[in-house]
Amino acid sequence: GIHALVAMLCVGPESDAAEQAGRALAYIVQDDEASCRTLWECGAADALVAVLNEGHSLRSLEHAAIVMGHLATLGREVQDACREAGALEALANRLLDDPRAYPLVERAAAALVNLSCDNDQSCKEMRAVGCIHALVGVLQAGPRSSAAGEASAALANMCYGSSKNQVA
Repeated sequence: GIHALVAMLCVGPESDAAEQAGRALAYIVQDDEASCRTLWECGAADALVAVLNEGHSLRSLEHAAIVMGHLATLGREVQDACREAGALEALANRLLDDPRAYPLVERAAAALVNLSCDNDQSCKEMRAVGCIHALVGVLQAGPRSSAAGEASAALANMCYGSSKNQVA
């Protein structure tokens, strides 16, 4: 099941098959750590980043952001690997494309919340790929939106990580 869906993502990030696979994966990983772990073990991070970079439908981008956010809940090792795969830049670019493209923006910002660890290295990586600019853009585009709440949380995580290490 999950292996086949990840394979479908890899066939072509812009394809209808990838969109359908992303939709199924977004449903499967909800509140199911075992499925998330299986997805991770299948190498889904690279496939999801490819969809975030090359997918053409808002739905496929949204599903990829949802799944990436769930993967990032598996802990520091997975978060680090997702960042190494290019998840931060891919998500930031989706926010910069159109900070009013809901619900994609909310999903991408939520994934950034889960990828923003409370350590200085993570904060530096997020700053380097434009996450601050992208998240502030979301706040400016819709300050009362649920996406703004996610953007605020991601920025708070970044600030906490930087200040925690500067105080020490």
